[in-house]
Amino acid sequence: MNLPTYEWLDDVIRYQLRFKDKRRRILRIICSRTILNPTFSANIEAVFKISGPAVRDIVSKARLVGVPIASTSNGYWLAANEAELVDTKAHLDGRIMKIQMVRDALDYPVWPEGQAVEQIEMSL
Repeated sequence: MNLPTYEWLDDVIRYQLRFKDKRRRILRIICSRTILNPTFSANIEAVFKISGPAVRDIVSKARLVGVPIASTSNGYWLAANEAELVDTKAHLDGRIMKIQMVRDALDYPVWPEGQAVEQIEMSL
């Protein structure tokens, strides 16, 4: 299997993302992986001693400038084609919908009149 080459990737990493060395190394690891050998966030967290949210932030910034990083529960990898991004996009769409539902619910709050916090908690 021939892996796709992205000649522009070094330029993206170096100039557009402007990550510190650690972040650059993390992105290189993710982008060296394929759908057949993704890397887990937990592995990156352990090796680089950073948090899961920090890994997600690096991935998000890379995606914002067009780096096609795919992810599933199996880990992160550089997508070779649009089909490899389908599950990632579906997952993000689901998160968007859930967040939008919570946001919309705040437009119609039910103010507890004289209810104790314990009563409100029990209704959840």
